[in-house]
Amino acid sequence: AKAAPAVSKANAPRGVPTVSKWKLNANDNSISGFISGSSSFKDGEPVTTSPIVGEASANTLVRTKSGSRYFLGEEATGGGGGGIFGIFGSGGESSASSTETTPSSASAATNDAEDRKRAAEEAKAKREAEAAAKKEAELEKKRAAEEAKAKREAELAAKKEAELEK
Repeated sequence: AKAAPAVSKANAPRGVPTVSKWKLNANDNSISGFISGSSSFKDGEPVTTSPIVGEASANTLVRTKSGSRYFLGEEATGGGGGGIFGIFGSGGESSASSTETTPSSASAATNDAEDRKRAAEEAKAKREAEAAAKKEAELEKKRAAEEAKAKREAELAAKKEAELEK
């Protein structure tokens, strides 16, 4: 008999994505499964996390080496079926190839990660450019103020000199 998936979902902390039908990838200690509750992925999208720290078990919170947190829902069932994550074998963890994702899902996850990284880098570059432009505008404003002050002082000195000559 299967446990109701709603039970594990209810235990996920607020704001922490859930990975369901997951498998531990023994070759690198990452998790592959289907994500929900993430702002970066569509619900039901296949994902593979970066390597996790510590043990993985159903209905627990895990943290990856990169700092991301995931709630692990129901574990993928063993056996030859196993969805896209079990097509390479029986699901046993003794063989590294038995838990790899399909190339299309792995490349989609990689592409999504690369797109997010590229967008973050572009946003950072834009912020840095805006900060540099703001600093340059402030320096230009300061130079203009100093020039105006020097001009006023020169005019005042010239006026005093003209008065002394009278």
